[in-house]
Amino acid sequence: MPKFRVTRRRAWMLAVPACAVTAFQLLPTAPASAAGGCEYRSRLPAKASVADLRSAVACLVNQRRRAHGLPALRPTSQLRRAATGHSKSMVRHDYFSHYSRRGSSFIDRIRRAGYLAGAGSWSLGEVIATGSGWSATPRGVVHAWMHSAGHRTQILSSGFRDMGVGVAHGVPGAGARGATYTIDFGSRVG
Repeated sequence: MPKFRVTRRRAWMLAVPACAVTAFQLLPTAPASAAGGCEYRSRLPAKASVADLRSAVACLVNQRRRAHGLPALRPTSQLRRAATGHSKSMVRHDYFSHYSRRGSSFIDRIRRAGYLAGAGSWSLGEVIATGSGWSATPRGVVHAWMHSAGHRTQILSSGFRDMGVGVAHGVPGAGARGATYTIDFGSRVG
């Protein structure tokens, strides 16, 4: 999960291996009120729409940020388009990487989606996950990211203000069972 910050044409990168969510033990499901209203957080992907899964992941990520004294990330349509396209591409073309089959990076995808238009400087990051069964629920995916140091750093970065969540039904190499998730993070100064 690379993280880039570009200011006046200088860049640095933190590369952390991608997270392929596999089976792990989840905590018992809490009532909706205890989860702060993140509806569908424990819903299996086959029993929820992409919009519901996306909303639950965004809600859970922002809950974790608020619990650490950070502001909630704002959803943007540009980051959502970049993230959604990447999740769909990974499932459709059977790969799991921050780079596309043709080698374009998440920065390329975010730029093509229009998020960087007019920005003088920016910070970007991305986390990806895929899984089946309970590990593919929004709760399972966010739990796995928060228990991975590099992914947790991205989610809890004070340098990000915006996010876009992308979800595709299906798992690269495993067919339709499960889901593939991408979150693109960003902030920009115009």
